[in-house]
Amino acid sequence: MARNVWILGSFLAVLLAADFALDRTERARRARDPAIERLVSQERTFGEKVAAFSVEEPGRSLLYVRTKGLWRCREAFGAVCDEAAVRELRLCFFDARGVERAQGRADERMWGFGEGDTLAIAFHGPKLLDAPGRDVLIAFEVGRSFAEGRRGRAFVREKGSSRVLEIDRDPRRVLGSDAGRSLPPLVDTRLLAGCLPGGFRGFREFRVETAQGESLRVAIDEVGGEGAGEPAEWFLDRGRGRERLLPYRVGGYIGLWLRGRFGEVVSPARAKELGLDPPAATVHIAPEGPEGNAPIELAISAVDGQRRAYAWNKTTNVVAVVPAEWQPLLAPGADMFTDTSRPNPWEAWLRRP
Repeated sequence: MARNVWILGSFLAVLLAADFALDRTERARRARDPAIERLVSQERTFGEKVAAFSVEEPGRSLLYVRTKGLWRCREAFGAVCDEAAVRELRLCFFDARGVERAQGRADERMWGFGEGDTLAIAFHGPKLLDAPGRDVLIAFEVGRSFAEGRRGRAFVREKGSSRVLEIDRDPRRVLGSDAGRSLPPLVDTRLLAGCLPGGFRGFREFRVETAQGESLRVAIDEVGGEGAGEPAEWFLDRGRGRERLLPYRVGGYIGLWLRGRFGEVVSPARAKELGLDPPAATVHIAPEGPEGNAPIELAISAVDGQRRAYAWNKTTNVVAVVPAEWQPLLAPGADMFTDTSRPNPWEAWLRRP
């Protein structure tokens, strides 16, 4: 018995010694590792002072400005940006953490800061247009990046500094690649981008008016639906009383407005040239919500000789180029909602996720 106790005690002593040695080795390894630090200290996050940011890389310069609660891209004729994407880009710098990898200007190309390689991003204050130096609050240079992990990683340094940090985010991933597309990064390509209020729950009315004087209204029968204790139903009105329509067609029409995405924008200054002033049709869209909310207004052109049409969102002043086949779907006639002898024109927009 005593011998067994002695053997067990010796075994435990060996384990404790091994654990102590491993712990000491781990402490030594951590001591040698570079310290993890924030790329930007919390005292320098600038908060609401950031009124714009610019992106510079070889052959391209982009400016994004915050105005009336929306981010817009100057190089896309003021197109509205994706708020989530802009927020993620800001987090790539103001929320990033990393370790120092180099000091000084030696071996810049190794880190991706050689001529023709660097991506530069600057955050500007509200005096961008007036102040000397464009009111730069803070600016960064992004070198090589890696697609490892969920957010990637990259070598970054603050502009004017010689310290290179390897951070736990990749700004290039957020900006993406422009290969095969004409729009700058971060642009929100939804037709109603920037129009739908917070807590958006749906639409209550669509009105379509054509250049020929025809008009139709597609709306929710809110009183009838509530009185019957059933979900509200849609009706059609083209000036001769309420008509029953096919509910799935309304669903497809709504799907087009919510899911339809454009791939190009043009200048609103070309409205007359593009057949938007006056337009072939005007669509007014009312989201659900307080009655005081102004409807969203869009002008729709006829199809041009290049088989393209244009949708001018008057609420955001963005002109989107849309496929020719969308033109009658965006500004439909009444029969498209009621004629049971034809297939649902918006069937594809019901099937999309």
